[in-house]
Amino acid sequence: MKTFTKFLTMLAVAALFATGCVNEEPPYKEDPNPEPAGTTGYLSIGNLSMTVVYDETQAARIASGTRATAPDVDSFIVEILDADNAQVLKMTYAKLKEQLKTPMELKVGAYRMEVRSEDTMPDAAWEHPVYGATSDFTITKAQTTSPEEVVCTLQNIKVSVEYSSELADMLADTSKATVSLGDTSLDFLKTETRAAYFKPQALENTLDFVFDGTFADTDVPAKFSKQITGVK
Repeated sequence: MKTFTKFLTMLAVAALFATGCVNEEPPYKEDPNPEPAGTTGYLSIGNLSMTVVYDETQAARIASGTRATAPDVDSFIVEILDADNAQVLKMTYAKLKEQLKTPMELKVGAYRMEVRSEDTMPDAAWEHPVYGATSDFTITKAQTTSPEEVVCTLQNIKVSVEYSSELADMLADTSKATVSLGDTSLDFLKTETRAAYFKPQALENTLDFVFDGTFADTDVPAKFSKQITGVK
């Protein structure tokens, strides 16, 4: 059993979060119909840089040997919410750049910008990374706030199962590993090379790993289970 378990490995990559920077600049312009003093400021994204720390291994597999390219950030969804969690706007990054060529007037206060590569994340799927970021900014009286950088990182949990060639040769083809997060699970057959991506259920998650197989030459059962805790 020690030899068997030695060759089982699981890689779980947790989601990371990054926030953008906020700078304040001189007043944007005089409003011909101003609201009461001190109630509004401006949001500009003219200096905003949107980047993605993406999974090059997954991208390379999809590209079938061609050079991997980063996801298209213009298609990413940008949502801005106020301090009460009310939606101020929601659109693709491409449309946002077009709309905010002129700074957008907003009430003074705290805001949150949420960026994601797609609107909904599947509970579990093969080769389906989802990227995103959350950053806070503040609109100040008669000032133009200009977020400078948003770094989108992996938001779901990447899981892959790998066997050494020695162990794979020992196992029957019907052998499989099942990885579960809550009620969601996927089966990794012995020949599976794809990575699975699970939707996190909390800040820290517990993955259940169960191997159920047989040794090819003897038909002796080969079973192994493990819990992986603290997956973020």
